[in-house]
Amino acid sequence: MGKKKRSKIPQRRHDLAVSQGFRCCYCGEKFTKAGTPGAATLEHRNPKMHGGTNARENLAAACQKCNQDRGRRMQMAKQRKEKAKGAALLTSIQPQTAE
Repeated sequence: MGKKKRSKIPQRRHDLAVSQGFRCCYCGEKFTKAGTPGAATLEHRNPKMHGGTNARENLAAACQKCNQDRGRRMQMAKQRKEKAKGAALLTSIQPQTAE
């Protein structure tokens, strides 16, 4: 059997944390140990859902709390946009009433 391929994510996350002085790119707090709200995570500055890539210049280290908060805000904005788009579509297909 061949060697199991190792993920580069832990090393990339560590390298980003080092380059940022072990501080979150959003709140500036020092990172805490893995599994806590302040643990370092990989953050896409330009989200993948908006065409962002995994290129080094598009990545940053953020604490888990900030990363999740940003993800929730983006998801809510996407849902509002889709809801508004759906409402506009419904308005455009409703029959006109005679006055």
